[in-house]
Amino acid sequence: MNEGKKKRIFVLLWILIIMMTYYSTTNINFSEQNVTKNKMEILEKAQSPKEIYRAKTISERSIYGENAIDNLFSEKGEKSVYDTRNIYKDSKGNVLEYDTTSLIYSTTVYQKISNSISREKLERCSSDEDLSFAPKEVAQEEINTILEDMKIPTENLVYSCYVVSPNAIEQKDIVSSSREGKDGYYFFAIRQIIDEKPVIFQFFDTYISLAPSTAPIQILYSSGGIEYMSISDLYDIDTELNSEKLIPFSSINEKILYKYSQLINSSSYKVKDTEFGYFILNCGKRKELVPVWVIFIKESTKEKEYEYQELYNALTGEEIVL
Repeated sequence: MNEGKKKRIFVLLWILIIMMTYYSTTNINFSEQNVTKNKMEILEKAQSPKEIYRAKTISERSIYGENAIDNLFSEKGEKSVYDTRNIYKDSKGNVLEYDTTSLIYSTTVYQKISNSISREKLERCSSDEDLSFAPKEVAQEEINTILEDMKIPTENLVYSCYVVSPNAIEQKDIVSSSREGKDGYYFFAIRQIIDEKPVIFQFFDTYISLAPSTAPIQILYSSGGIEYMSISDLYDIDTELNSEKLIPFSSINEKILYKYSQLINSSSYKVKDTEFGYFILNCGKRKELVPVWVIFIKESTKEKEYEYQELYNALTGEEIVL
């Protein structure tokens, strides 16, 4: 064997030893709740539903924004029309914009503080305490009345409430008025449900998330009443029981493990939680209701941690990538 060939073999063996050493020192351990394999720490089990549903028909729900004017405005304003959008504004600067399927309402107070209420701040807010001006249930009853006036049924909605303390709002954004929010705010993230499971839709075309800032109905409520309301992506869904079987959750785990085993970086990953839901998938001109597993993932790097979500088809095990 010539000297050059010996050197090449030696280099290849040395690379092999380095690779074996690296993979033998990656996280491979077992615990009661999680199993770590290579870069990804997974959950072994998830709570599967007893029954699953498919949709016979799905159509975007019509809403009647004009019916909310009397509830939202304390004084008469002026209405104008821009393209297909109706705009109603009062002398204080409070504005309602709506069409047949969406609505945005904001007071001057919300317009001042909107930059301070971020998704990250909301997710750190408590959901247990009540604020001094009213219990959460009282605020929710008022919201239900307004939604039903707009012909939005409330029996298939689920409310998540985040208590936003005055300290969460930057002081420079607090305005001096009867609605200054000195007692704090309730932020309601409201979703449709099917058999108590959340309905998830495609947010901004490419984003899938169950974060409060992606809920189809979002409402900020203070001692002065509703400061902000956003409604979009509501659907009329005619469902029926489906006889198809869900793929075993272990198969979902295999997909996740394989995907993350292909990554070449120094990050580590952990599945923090899972949730079963229904995703409205755009299929050309029609929409399909797909049972899915929402996988909540935390990525850890040397600098910081990130949290995000992935969706997997609960019938096929394939990841839903937009």
